[in-house]
Amino acid sequence: MTTVCTVVTYQFAGYELNMTAWQWVCVVLLLILNFSAISITGTYASATSADSRTANSKAARIAYPLGLLLTVYLSVVFLAQPIGALVGAALMLIDLCVIIIYAVKVSRMAQADYFENVKIKKSRKAHNNYVSYTTPKSQFGIVFRHELRYLLTLKTVLLNFVFLCFCPAILVFIIKYYTEYMYLNYAVLLTALMMPRTPTNLIAYSIGGEKVYKTGESLLATPLSVRSLFLAKSMVPVLVSAIMLIASSLLTLVGANIIGSVFESGTIYMYTADQLVLLFPGGIMSCVMMVFITGVLTVNMKTSRQGLYLSNVLGIIFVAPPLAIIYLTKNMLMWSIVYFVILLLCNFICIKSISDKISRPQIMSKL
Repeated sequence: MTTVCTVVTYQFAGYELNMTAWQWVCVVLLLILNFSAISITGTYASATSADSRTANSKAARIAYPLGLLLTVYLSVVFLAQPIGALVGAALMLIDLCVIIIYAVKVSRMAQADYFENVKIKKSRKAHNNYVSYTTPKSQFGIVFRHELRYLLTLKTVLLNFVFLCFCPAILVFIIKYYTEYMYLNYAVLLTALMMPRTPTNLIAYSIGGEKVYKTGESLLATPLSVRSLFLAKSMVPVLVSAIMLIASSLLTLVGANIIGSVFESGTIYMYTADQLVLLFPGGIMSCVMMVFITGVLTVNMKTSRQGLYLSNVLGIIFVAPPLAIIYLTKNMLMWSIVYFVILLLCNFICIKSISDKISRPQIMSKL
């Protein structure tokens, strides 16, 4: 699936794939080794963690760097560059080292290790050591403060979000290196694909966590209104997504201008008006929409994890409109504004439907 998606992307961009049979064998072999390394890392993290959240965070420390290295390899091998063989050999060696190291760790584990909650005390301590804020008076503020404190305990997740902020800039630099052109549109498209993942994961932790740990019933038993609960839980993922969106866009723009000033005789790069509309109003509205989609699916699916998986798949849809606007329309600014208005109206309808029409008994029945 990864190979097919990569080939389709290169053909859509107009590149010719003049690859030999040995190059295809290397691609498939590296994919198998890469995903095997990620899988055995996740196995060990799962076996030594008290819950799935901790396991996911620990596995991501290796899965994300390995995934980035794989992306770098796929960006050079299909261009038939001699450096592709060297990069592929280096990545195969890295993957093999990871597999061997974690295979030894797994083989040394005793049966009792699979049943011991080795991180319970540490996780409880982390939840107790939070930053103190002024006590809020509103119901919205009470829930928002609680959600923000919970987010601050997810240190590994926050580090992963910081790492994702650099992805659009890295992609632009790779394309600049191999094509000698600076395409900020590619950064916009990668941001449109990447940003909905942030609210999806955070709202799944927030709402799905209430369902998994059976805390939703007690939460709904408080005097807090459904609207306050819903809006406050939704605001934290949207706020984090907005911060990531600004940071990612600035990193890409600063990096592009550094390259322009050093290697292109002072060339200055700026986002166009249509790119800005797709990045900020459109990007934030798509994140808000993913909060609604993930929240509803997480509550209604049989398990919270099923809702998270389905939401991640649906999140790919949000890259289709920017892709069509950039490559298929003549007036990009007008269609960017239309896309933003459509998302705004859909989000308004979702807010009214969820906060006004859904009652506590309905939510309790899903929990």
